[in-house]
Amino acid sequence: MNIAINRTGHSCTPRTWAAAGDNEGAVSETLTGILIEDEIAERRAAPNWPERVATAPTIAREARIEEGWDWLPDRFTGIAVPTLLITGFETTPELARSHR
Repeated sequence: MNIAINRTGHSCTPRTWAAAGDNEGAVSETLTGILIEDEIAERRAAPNWPERVATAPTIAREARIEEGWDWLPDRFTGIAVPTLLITGFETTPELARSHR
């Protein structure tokens, strides 16, 4: 998880931003570690941005869970559960191709 300098000049993480009530800062900082600035701007302009910001308090918990998990795809080769994956007109081409 990225360490950032918040508006007051103190180093912090998305967790500390969310704890301080700066949910938008927490989400923005999390995305900064994943996306380029143009992609972050697109997300900020999206109609669901307020919903993303509202989920900021869950970022730290989700990050802690991910830190202890290693992606080992062979773990799942024995699972044979039928799954329906639905795509729509807003599905990215990469995601649509991933389950054909």
